[in-house]
Amino acid sequence: MYKRPDGGDITVHYCRSVKSAEDVAQHFLHDDILGFDLEWKAQASTQDSIQNNVSLVQLANRERIALFHIAMFRPALDLADLVAPSLRVILESPRITKVGVSIKADSTRVRKYLGINTRAIFELSHLHKLVKYCYSNPRLINKRLVNLSEQVEEHFGLPLAKEDEVRRGDWTHALNYRQVQYAASDPYACLCLFYAMDAKRKALDPVPPLPAHAELDIPIRIVHDAPVQTDPDEVEVVRPAGGPVVKTIS
Repeated sequence: MYKRPDGGDITVHYCRSVKSAEDVAQHFLHDDILGFDLEWKAQASTQDSIQNNVSLVQLANRERIALFHIAMFRPALDLADLVAPSLRVILESPRITKVGVSIKADSTRVRKYLGINTRAIFELSHLHKLVKYCYSNPRLINKRLVNLSEQVEEHFGLPLAKEDEVRRGDWTHALNYRQVQYAASDPYACLCLFYAMDAKRKALDPVPPLPAHAELDIPIRIVHDAPVQTDPDEVEVVRPAGGPVVKTIS
């Protein structure tokens, strides 16, 4: 799964300054679909710093993965010191779809702590339910979240360890290789899932519409049918580990 479309290796950019983050973010400005995820310090509260509450922002396209380690950015006097301009453009763009699991919760965190209104967010659980149950049992199509490892195992046949020890670790210090692997895997797995599940959707006859961006709160629809009654989102965050090559940029 961790190969470019041309068979080459995926490049991982580990950015530890706002300058390097700006340089790397420009690689993603012209994409239509990006994998997206966040990491933060376990048990961080509203009384803690911004960098504890949004420690790492991850993006992925088909050729590269970016880890923007906001917790390492110095100085950290205001939001301009923490958010690269091009990263803000990407997150706020209605043209660039950001795909993930529990993505509404992540976008709420970004808005609360970074002051960014993330647009065009896409919840993979909605597409998973659509392609799985569209014509076999539409009553099971709802907006309850399905964790990332379960979706990856079902669509790719690849078991992913939950790695709770890594997930609950401290994301505010320089990342070790295991953390980099873990953080890079999640957005890239999300991207691969989107393309795989969307191909399955397009193979259905008739083809159901793609679920709407999550921030629009539009019911999931089936072709020639009324909107499916859906339950509110339920937050469940499980992040996998992986192993691409890393390029650290300070």
